[in-house]
Amino acid sequence: MIAGAVLFETGNRLGLMTPVKEWAYEPARGSGSLRDIYPPMSPLAYSIDTFVPLISLNQKDFWLPNPRNSALLLGHEVPAGELLRYYQWFHMLVLCNSEINIAHDPLYGSWKEQLN
Repeated sequence: MIAGAVLFETGNRLGLMTPVKEWAYEPARGSGSLRDIYPPMSPLAYSIDTFVPLISLNQKDFWLPNPRNSALLLGHEVPAGELLRYYQWFHMLVLCNSEINIAHDPLYGSWKEQLN
């Protein structure tokens, strides 16, 4: 869980974590800023929330690594959001999390479509 917290913190700092809910952004401001009532990203809570299936810390329902975002690593653009999403799936599967639904992911689409 600590490794997950470190990776999710790094992903959050690089802009790889994306709010899931459509109402997350304040439309009146027009600046793309999050609403004050939207739960802030907490990497440790997110790591625990996605690792332990019996509790909810209001993170996994509000935040996801965005596979469409990339980051610079040693001067090269890498698909860091996609790599973080794969790590998240691994992280969730470690305890055979029964709540995981890889087949239908709102930001990534069907994994079956990705294979075609």
